[in-house]
Amino acid sequence: MRFALVVTLTCGICFQTVSLKASNNAAVSAVPKAVPSRIETRVYLRSQCILGEERVLEQPKIIAALAAIFVPALIEKGLDAVSTALKKAGSPETLQDSGKYPTYLYRLSFNADGKGQLSLNPDLGCAILVRGEFSGPDPEDQSKVSFPENGLLLGKDQEGKRIARLNASRIPIKKLVAEYEADIRTADDSTAIEYESMFLEMSAFQGSRSSDSRAVVVSLTFAGVGAKEDASTLSLALIDLGVVKRGTILGPGELRSRRSGWLGGLAASDVSLKAAEKLPAKPRKHYGIMPATFEGTLIETEQGSKALLFIADVLGSSKSDVAKAISSGVLPAERQKAAKEESDALEKQREEEEDAYGKYLVALDEQAQLKPDASDSAKAIKRFNVESTKRIWCLKFSTLRKLGIAPVGRPTCP
Repeated sequence: MRFALVVTLTCGICFQTVSLKASNNAAVSAVPKAVPSRIETRVYLRSQCILGEERVLEQPKIIAALAAIFVPALIEKGLDAVSTALKKAGSPETLQDSGKYPTYLYRLSFNADGKGQLSLNPDLGCAILVRGEFSGPDPEDQSKVSFPENGLLLGKDQEGKRIARLNASRIPIKKLVAEYEADIRTADDSTAIEYESMFLEMSAFQGSRSSDSRAVVVSLTFAGVGAKEDASTLSLALIDLGVVKRGTILGPGELRSRRSGWLGGLAASDVSLKAAEKLPAKPRKHYGIMPATFEGTLIETEQGSKALLFIADVLGSSKSDVAKAISSGVLPAERQKAAKEESDALEKQREEEEDAYGKYLVALDEQAQLKPDASDSAKAIKRFNVESTKRIWCLKFSTLRKLGIAPVGRPTCP
């Protein structure tokens, strides 16, 4: 009789599930076997990128801002199903691992006169996702950024220097498997943020398959406080990094085109603002305002079409929750009727575009699955399906683009 045991390992803010198999008739060795090194994924937020920058910046990139810096339309509601969708989306060949990082979206500081100032958390300057072997838990102080030496370290022979820079910045990695960094940029009018890829290293892939390349997608999510963990997704970015070869090391020059669109939804909640009013004024003291959890997920698939299908699955599963949130209690009562009519019309357009895009992706995948010795008629049918589904999708996409709500991260339609 054989059985399988699944164990979830927890280390601070990082989680990984390991499958252990055993047999009741297996021979027990007198010599204990070496325990394999544990690979895990952790995420961090810092005032600037570490491997994607050449030197320590003198001033933080994100400075004082108004309390309502982000559009609050979907605050604490809206995308509740996104976290579940990320875990369920994709085929069995889709591999993913993630880490979580508790933080605050805002900081309340007081000057010597006791006057308070609310600003965006200065640590929200760079999103960092690290996968590999760690020497221990993360230190409590996670705000430090330090460069033992300046410059971009992109050489294959500079792995030791990359690890040393991460260690100097309080990231206790001892063996890098993968590392990704994205600069968090704020819009000029302080109404939204975007992620711009700055660094990627991929020395090995997830799972046991010996692939030389994988299609890679990075998910970056902020979740607010809810009745249960992951119950309130405030912001979601899915960044398609394309097909990546094993051993790849890329800097900002090669990655800047891999970015998200503008994201809102991170406004300071009324609950957090009211709590901030009651905090005592202390010179040179700051308080964290509006707790949130940042989650970074590394997703890998064997084919690029599978990665695009994964993105379509996630976006498709969250659309109904977005429409429901906009039309039920988020906006003032006198605007609910008009908002519902507008959101229903826009949501219908989005659903039609997403449905057409999904059919186009399926047609692409079916064409890719054709065997080389397939008949000419079979190839012609698959080619026709790709062309027709793309034509229909492009019409729907063009409509969204005219409305100013076209999704980002999609191939460009002619």
